[in-house]
Amino acid sequence: MNAEDKVAVITGASRGVGKAMALRLANRGVKLVLAARTVRRGDSVWPGSLEETAQQARAAGAEVTVVKCDVSERADLEHLYGLVLNKYNRADILINNAMYSSETPDNSAGYEPFLELSINEWQRHITGNILANVVACKLCLPSMIENRTGIILCLTSRAATHNTGLPGKGGTNAAYATTKAAINRFVSFVAEEIRDYGIPIIAFGPGPAATERYQNVARHGVSLGKIAGIGNIGWHSTDVPAAAMEYLCFTCPDPMVYTGQVLHAIDLYNQLQLR
Repeated sequence: MNAEDKVAVITGASRGVGKAMALRLANRGVKLVLAARTVRRGDSVWPGSLEETAQQARAAGAEVTVVKCDVSERADLEHLYGLVLNKYNRADILINNAMYSSETPDNSAGYEPFLELSINEWQRHITGNILANVVACKLCLPSMIENRTGIILCLTSRAATHNTGLPGKGGTNAAYATTKAAINRFVSFVAEEIRDYGIPIIAFGPGPAATERYQNVARHGVSLGKIAGIGNIGWHSTDVPAAAMEYLCFTCPDPMVYTGQVLHAIDLYNQLQLR
């Protein structure tokens, strides 16, 4: 299947890693379905919007559909993937990039201590970070299996296995780390069930990418130097995960080599000297 015949769904495509990935695929001519909460500039306390990403992707020649979707709302998730299947009858590339976080003017979301994080917030993290991946796979895998083509990237983090500091002192909150650990196990189990169909599903770690949202991270104890608890890993451009993702989707000789695994973008980027 040629790239221009493929359909890709990317959540969290209004900014950051999701946007960088969308533009890489746009340059390949892939049909894009882009989803996020922020449709228009000014809808969020953070910069970036789906309309801005879509405008750049269309300028590259891609066909783009924009869908407003809050991944912490199951109805939004079912609407998103239902729309994809109704319009294209399939999805060839699933990039489950979006994660749940509340919006706060001081960008403090994601750094709350355990005792300050409400049960309602835990529930939204679980839906947005775990169930969103489950819904995507449940609805889109049948068409991938039927067509014997497709790839699924469920974004994870080293926070799933490493302590990166206390919340507000360099580390994220417990809900983020817990849900990312769950994604790793979800991927490993589903990979075994679909291995015979040749559909790779990978827990893809974009790493500490310097996105727009991290313009204010210093006030929460996060330094744009080395990351505590995970060795000599430092911040990098969103081009790093975007290049690694592009490799997996298009030029990797056999992405099934990575199915069920946790794969960190910076490792692939450095090993293969991607650009």
